[in-house]
Amino acid sequence: MELELRNIEQGYQAECQLDFYLERIGINSNDVVLLQDLRLPAADRQSFFQIDNLLLTSHFAVNIDVKSQPGTFSFQNNARNFQYALHGKKYGMMHPISQVEEQCDQLRSWLWYSVGKLSDRQSCSFSGPKCRDSHGLK
Repeated sequence: MELELRNIEQGYQAECQLDFYLERIGINSNDVVLLQDLRLPAADRQSFFQIDNLLLTSHFAVNIDVKSQPGTFSFQNNARNFQYALHGKKYGMMHPISQVEEQCDQLRSWLWYSVGKLSDRQSCSFSGPKCRDSHGLK
């Protein structure tokens, strides 16, 4: 339970860090709305999908997913390999780009019934300073 609580607190802190930057670009003005922590029905109508941050304008939507795992992230975009290292161990995770693409596909399907076609973009935000690609670049 302590580990789960720590992960929840860490995720909350990461989202607060992102909020600081989103507020600086005028989120929740008359032209831009930010919806956070969405849980929506999936296309199969039996399960759900989750979106951390959905930035909406009258012209497009941006899905911003927040990653807050401790340790060092590393990924190879061409191979879609993604992992993080912590205390000498490596852990595999779903590639963040694949994850936001799947979320956007689900969102398009969900929105199609009520809004029609909407241009969308996706992004992944890493909260820690230890994110590197396969070549060690930050």
